[in-house]
Amino acid sequence: MPKETTFRQFCADQVQRFSIFRRFDFLETTGQKELRNWLERRGQDSPTIRQQIAQTIDAATGLSELPTLADLNRIWNELNPPIATVSADCQHCGGTGFEIIQRGGYEGAKRCRCGGVPLADQNATYQAPVGVVA
Repeated sequence: MPKETTFRQFCADQVQRFSIFRRFDFLETTGQKELRNWLERRGQDSPTIRQQIAQTIDAATGLSELPTLADLNRIWNELNPPIATVSADCQHCGGTGFEIIQRGGYEGAKRCRCGGVPLADQNATYQAPVGVVA
């Protein structure tokens, strides 16, 4: 029975797949570590996350040159679109994902404590939470 690799080793192996690019040989150890860390932050170790990482690397190795972290982010988001998790019932943000705060006479917004992630939709309309003037 083959020994299962750790998630860290799996991510390091995925980074090594970039060795098909000529510039990879010149990528210092720090750069390879940044790529591995980026992969490790995609989620908790699971077969699904490993599959999503492998698919992202498959797509990235199809590029004409060594991908940047921005390239990997773009590919990751195309393959794994974010899912909205906000609830319209949240008493703090009313489903927007952001709370309106006031500090030092200024008004701004911060991520809601509910942890919800709003899904960007160009056709969506903004509905201010109760008590907030839009």
